[in-house]
Amino acid sequence: MKKKFFVLFSVILFLSIGLVYKKDYQTAKQAIVVREFLFQKYKKENKYPTEDLFWKSFLELKGKQWYYWPSDDLAQATFQYPMNIPVWGAPGKSKFSEFLPVIYSYTVRNPHTSLFEK
Repeated sequence: MKKKFFVLFSVILFLSIGLVYKKDYQTAKQAIVVREFLFQKYKKENKYPTEDLFWKSFLELKGKQWYYWPSDDLAQATFQYPMNIPVWGAPGKSKFSEFLPVIYSYTVRNPHTSLFEK
């Protein structure tokens, strides 16, 4: 009985982790698209887009815990997106909760420079 419970528990745990990883991987792929959009906008216009233009370009992200903060002069910008586990290749730096030892988001500052770091 204990062995069956352990096997069932292990299967459920691995499936749950797999689903979370898949969701976070898709979020990371979207973050790469957003970073590239911001990079191209900066490269073309030497400034980041306004908040309105950003949200018009990414309507599907509004209300999904994605955030975008351009500076008043549009010379700097930050975007943040939700994550649960580390995903290799995800842009930005992970932010940890102060209350629990878990990642809750990744933050990318000044995407036009972060492409050249590493």
